Amino acid sequence: LHTTEALTVDEIITKINDTKKVSTSTINREALFRSLRLVCTSGAVGETTKEVNENMESAYFATDIGMRLQTTADKSMAPFILHWLEDPLWNAWS
Repeated sequence: LHTTEALTVDEIITKINDTKKVSTSTINREALFRSLRLVCTSGAVGETTKEVNENMESAYFATDIGMRLQTTADKSMAPFILHWLEDPLWNAWS
């Protein structure tokens, strides 16, 4: 999520398709939904509701913490995280 705008799972799938040219049929909607719900518990993604075709659906947005994990963000923590996940450092703990 590169935006603080709340997007439904279907809107996220459409954005992925538009930017990455990935076929929407290869994205498991249920798995994406469950993954977003899981990431919400970390505080990096928030959940709200949004009206879509007269129905209320879950919608997700990047929180301040989530925005700082993006490589394009000001004061990004992404390089720090990526550094700690490099093979030499990761393997040092195993």
